[in-house]
Order: sequence, then C-alpha cells, then structure tokens
Amino acid sequence: MSTAPYIVIFAILCLIGLVGTLWIGRNPVEADYGKKTKKRYTNMMIIYALAAIISLLTLLYFVL
Repeated sequence: MSTAPYIVIFAILCLIGLVGTLWIGRNPVEADYGKKTKKRYTNMMIIYALAAIISLLTLLYFVL
C-alpha cells in the first residue's frame, strides 16, 4: 500500500490549520484584538510553520 495518500492528507490538514489560524487572526471579533494579541499571533504562526516543516520532514524521512 502506498503512503502517498497519507502524506497528501497530512499536508492538507496542516494547511487547513494554518488557513484557519490566519483567518481568525485577520477577522477578529473584538475591535482591539490586534493590539492585544499581535505578539501571540506571530508566535503561533512560527510554531505552526515549524511544526508543519518538522512533521513533514519526519514523515518523509520514515517513508523514503
């Protein structure tokens, strides 16, 4: 059985999480959301990016 479908599903889930985070960050409910959480938003984006890269590299390492 090929692992390609699992890699594609994993990548799609990572992208959905990233897009959801960006969407919530750009369209907040509170008026002063950006002022309160700018640092947290940046940190969260860095964490998502690093987690996605590390996860994909680890998956590729074990698959290939």
